[in-house]
Formats: sequence, structure tokens, C-alpha cells
Amino acid sequence: MTEFTRRGLGKVAAASAAGAFAMGAPAVFAASNITKMHVGALPLVDFAPLYAAQANGYFKAQRLEVTLSPSPGGAPGFTALASGDLQACVSALVADLVVADRGLIFPLIACGGAVGSAPPHDEAALVIPKGAAMKTGKDWNHKRIGVNLLDSIAWLTTRMWVDNNGGDSSTLSFVEIPFPQMNDALLNKRVDAIQQNEPFLSQLIQDNPTKVEILTWLFSSVLPNALIAGLFSSEAYVNRNRSTVEAFNHAYDQGVDWVNSHQKTPALYKLISSYSKLPVARLEHLLGSPLFETKVSPAVFVQLAKAMERYKMISKLPDPKQLVFPPVLAG
Repeated sequence: MTEFTRRGLGKVAAASAAGAFAMGAPAVFAASNITKMHVGALPLVDFAPLYAAQANGYFKAQRLEVTLSPSPGGAPGFTALASGDLQACVSALVADLVVADRGLIFPLIACGGAVGSAPPHDEAALVIPKGAAMKTGKDWNHKRIGVNLLDSIAWLTTRMWVDNNGGDSSTLSFVEIPFPQMNDALLNKRVDAIQQNEPFLSQLIQDNPTKVEILTWLFSSVLPNALIAGLFSSEAYVNRNRSTVEAFNHAYDQGVDWVNSHQKTPALYKLISSYSKLPVARLEHLLGSPLFETKVSPAVFVQLAKAMERYKMISKLPDPKQLVFPPVLAG
């Protein structure tokens, strides 16, 4: 399991120190002046702009050779960033605030999916067995819940919903399950409920309409109008490779523009299918769709930090200016 334990954070800190030392040497460029970037990714709708920038050649146009590799984000992703194994990685803002509270800075270099104040502008939901007696927060007490990572945005928002609706989230048992395997865990009754994201959420509901149901759209109900996830890099890499990060951000933002201009089109469904491995026919009926923007407001960090302080995930609000690459920060 992956948690933000002292040992886990110690590994991040050790890797950060080693990575900073390694990056003291001058950057080595290929003869063609192409800069290579190894980027950790997740096959979620949240990161469609990343895959669009790759597929449409936007990174290549910026003379970047970007390689995408699977990564769970969170502590494992930040450890890989700190060690230099990755130059950028997807993750939720929650994870970034946790490590920042311990003095480890991983700047946000591009925005991932955001949510509105109500569906369909959401990307995550709590899913329960059809007809299960789990309609209120109190009904969830002592249940086993599947989430992709502990101490994550899924973990936090699930606890918030349970407590906000009359339950006691401290009684919950959380089980870490990767997004692609989470549906089977619920169907096979290894957990009582799951917090699932698109596109795997729609796949589950469409394939099993008599077996499961959405209890609530989660992020928009407890953290409305919030940026949920993004792309991060290490502070050392950003400081030493500012022009490269600017080029990456520019190409990624072109990916945002492409995704926004191709909403509900065959081209977008084909793109998401290419990395999620779900059929296009399934993706044509996505139930939820995140919002994509190129900048984030400091107010988002305040909103999220207050929720995290409630569950003792952090002790204070870090300075957003420290946590965001300048071109990404609004205002």
C-alpha cells in the first residue's frame, strides 16, 4: 500500500536530495537539440490534454521528446521526480499539498481535470451495489471502501461526504485498488463501495445497470469548482530547466485547447480510447466530463487546504506561489 507515512516521505526527501545533486551537472542535449522528458501518466479523462499534446505533435513542435509511462501519482510519483527517474508526473493536488507541508516542493506545471458545481462537470462518483442500504453517511459506518490511493483526493472526499451526511468516516476501512481493477472489486464484493473515476466509472455503470448505481457525484458535491489534478515536476528540475518546462507547459496548454474544442466528437473519443483501452462506443456515453483550464487560482489551494486541515492531512496552507509554475498561476 502507498501512504504518506514518515518512511514514505523520508524516501521522497532522500530522493530529492540525490536528484538535486545529480542535476548539478550541465544538461546534456542530443545532437538534434531534442530534450527528452519522461512523464508519469494515468489513463484517466483528467489527463486527456497530456495525451492530446503527445498524439498531435505539440511536444515535438517544442523540440521535446516526451515518453509517457504508467504512474500512480502521489508519493511514488514524487519519489520518481525527486530521484530524476521522471521529469514530470500526474498527481492530485492533495498529494502535492501533503508533501509541501513537510517542506518538499513539487511545482504544478500544468492543470489537469477540474470540476464544476454539479454534474456532468465532474469526473468521480461513489458507487454502491444496486439497492444497497448505503444512502446516508451513517449507513457507511464500518464499511470497506475501494480508492486508488490512501490519503488521496479519493480518500479525502469520501470521508468528507460521509461526515457531511451524518456518518463517522473514522470507522471506514479503505482498500487501495488501481482504477482499472476497481470495478471488479466492487462486483465481486471485495469492497462495499468504491470511489471511481472516468472513464472507468461510465464503463461500470453501462455494463452493470442492474448491479450497481451511482450514489453521488463526489468532487462537485464536496469540493465544487476545484482543480483536482495536474502535472508536477521537482523544484530542482524546474529551477535548472525553466525553458524546457515552459515549452512543456505551452505544448500541454495546446492540448487543453484541442480537448476543449473537440468535446463530444469522435476525435476525442478515439484519443481517450487509445490510452484507456476502452471501446469508442463506451466513451461516446461518458456520464461525467471534467473541465480543462490552463491556469489555477490561489483560492483553489485555500479551499483544498481547509478540507485537508479538517482531516489532519496538513498543518498549514503552503504559499501557492511556491507550488505553482508562474505561467500556470492565475492572478
